[in-house]
Amino acid sequence: MVDETKDLCKQEQLSIAVSYIYVNKTALMERFHSFFSAKALKKLANIPHLRHRVTTPTTGKSSTQYIPDTLTSYNLDPQMIVSQGYDWAFVMSGSYSGVQIRIKEVAHCASYIHCHAYVLNLILVDCAKNNQHAAVFFTLTALYVIASTSKGHALFYESRSFIQTNSTFDSLIETLGCLAGDNDKAKAVEAENLLHQVHSFKFAATLIIFDRILSITKSLSDQLQAKNLDF
Repeated sequence: MVDETKDLCKQEQLSIAVSYIYVNKTALMERFHSFFSAKALKKLANIPHLRHRVTTPTTGKSSTQYIPDTLTSYNLDPQMIVSQGYDWAFVMSGSYSGVQIRIKEVAHCASYIHCHAYVLNLILVDCAKNNQHAAVFFTLTALYVIASTSKGHALFYESRSFIQTNSTFDSLIETLGCLAGDNDKAKAVEAENLLHQVHSFKFAATLIIFDRILSITKSLSDQLQAKNLDF
């Protein structure tokens, strides 16, 4: 299982977890294997004698190179892989150039298993997109962009960490308020517009409705991720 995500320092991390059969106990074991910084991989890509092996992990080809190399470094044979699991991102799941199809070229028995809990998430998103009132959430993707900037991330993290009585929503309001006074006029205007939308009655009402819906589907999501479903 491989996933790539940002840590609290906004650094891309590629993590690998391995499931295997412990023969002596005839039990299925699962262990975190390793993680590596995408930034570090880019640095290694600039070393002449490693350039053919390591590139940025943001493409299917480079991720496929990294996975077998990492397993081999721990004396694990990549050809022994019998299954693989990633999210639904095209770079991972693509049928022509995704990681899963490239790994099959190395390990022919490595069936691709998609995360069922993530499938549930995709279903909920698709249903929400067909609702005109819920569409307001999909116009606010800029919230992630503006909050992921260096200043926005720092403000949001500080607010969320030290103001224990406030929710994440309160922290978001506070962060947008600070960014609305930023010297960067473009970001300030964008933050002001987002703040206006988030303060609207329509947004608040839709947020409450979604909270009720997701609280119902959470039990299903938890069941899909339960350990007793492993086989």
